[in-house]
Amino acid sequence: MHLNPYGEYAVLLAASLANDWPEDRAGIVDRAESYGMQTPFANPQADDYTGVRRVIDRWLEVVDEPLPQRRADLLNQHLAEAAAYPRLTDHHDEGWHLHYRDQDQALPHVLEAVISV
Repeated sequence: MHLNPYGEYAVLLAASLANDWPEDRAGIVDRAESYGMQTPFANPQADDYTGVRRVIDRWLEVVDEPLPQRRADLLNQHLAEAAAYPRLTDHHDEGWHLHYRDQDQALPHVLEAVISV
């Protein structure tokens, strides 16, 4: 499978979270930023920490699925739930680029969209 040019960091971030789960929400945000995410993770929600854990566990179901068609079906399900139509953004002066998610989402939704796409 070919990755989007910007997709490698998202896969590496997901693997990092799966292999070395942070102790709290701040640890998740720090890890995301260390892998290159520039999104402001404002509006913390009480379930952010457990929500991101669910995102990673669901991603692991895709990664661990041995059957290519089933793996594709699982990933397509994630994409249908997490992704949105592409929209241009220029946050943090990093230049215009596409996001495939709705704006102003909670941390679990942002990471699910980024990891899935």
